Amino acid sequence: KAVSRSMVRAMAKDTDIKVVDMVSIGTGLARLDLFDWHAQLQAGLAHKPVAAVLIMGTNDNQPMKTADGTLVQTGTPAWSAEYARRVDKAIDILRGGGVQTLIWLGLPDVRDKTLQKDITEINRIVRQQAQAKGVVFVDTVPMFSPTPGTFSPYILKKGGMPMQVRASDGIHLNMDGADFLAARIRQELAGPLKLQP
Repeated sequence: KAVSRSMVRAMAKDTDIKVVDMVSIGTGLARLDLFDWHAQLQAGLAHKPVAAVLIMGTNDNQPMKTADGTLVQTGTPAWSAEYARRVDKAIDILRGGGVQTLIWLGLPDVRDKTLQKDITEINRIVRQQAQAKGVVFVDTVPMFSPTPGTFSPYILKKGGMPMQVRASDGIHLNMDGADFLAARIRQELAGPLKLQP
């Protein structure tokens, strides 16, 4: 939610760009029976978007059902294959709906070691599927972790001053972190959307 709000603010000066904010807290691709992101993305095509930015997965470290009803557990090749299929479907929906510029944000490192392992696998899958389909994958780990793979609540700003960028839960970004990421996303969109500096 913080990143989405920050994106709205970051794009505010681009008066010819309409930003559509689509957020559902605590959801992702694992439990489509509770919130169907594929259907939500399909519905969002009614806005005729030319660009889309996705970030999800923090809550996806849980079992999933495949199309034939088989329950697959996290940490297994079957789980990774099913997650890759769901990522592919999300990309295909947006590409099929005319989205020309598609950016998928990787997840930053987290404090919890078990969740960190699952997030690393989710990032690997998303990066792999994105690259295979010509989608821009933005790796947030180097942005928010001085030592990649190790959670840090702070980054160093220009000039060497520390800035807290993570929420107290050790998972999410705080407002400064979300604003920092939104500025980076706007840079990625600047060329395709012909944005002013």
